[in-house]
Amino acid sequence: MSETKYGKNIIIGIPDKIKEQTAMSQETQGEGSSKMVVYTDGEYNPGVNFVTAGWVLKESVNSMIHDHSHDEYLGLFGSDTDHPEELCGEIEITLGDEKHTITKSCVIFIPAGVSHGAIKNKKVDKPIFYFATTPTPSFSKENEVLSQD
Repeated sequence: MSETKYGKNIIIGIPDKIKEQTAMSQETQGEGSSKMVVYTDGEYNPGVNFVTAGWVLKESVNSMIHDHSHDEYLGLFGSDTDHPEELCGEIEITLGDEKHTITKSCVIFIPAGVSHGAIKNKKVDKPIFYFATTPTPSFSKENEVLSQD
């Protein structure tokens, strides 16, 4: 897409390095539990901020809790076009010392320094679309620990 002045701004796919990392994490979270559709950051596309998006396809658990020195947004959207407000499943996420059960399409704002993670895709009736983005050119996990749950 970079043959034109703005073609480089149309980002398609996932860099090979990220595909390899995703394949390794699928081993611990469950094969086929999610499918990343797009990934970019300032390393792969200079000048852009971190963004990733994809689909949650079945129940799984990511027990890692971490924080960042920057804000993060996590979007979760159900795929029932007749009821777009419904998540089509149930996801539990830890924010700080709180557990939240998500059953509606939403955007979660995670302020800098707030530990989060331990995402449990507890129920997936239909695919759930997700995205994550930060106002920074890279995504870095800090203070990463395994949840005790």
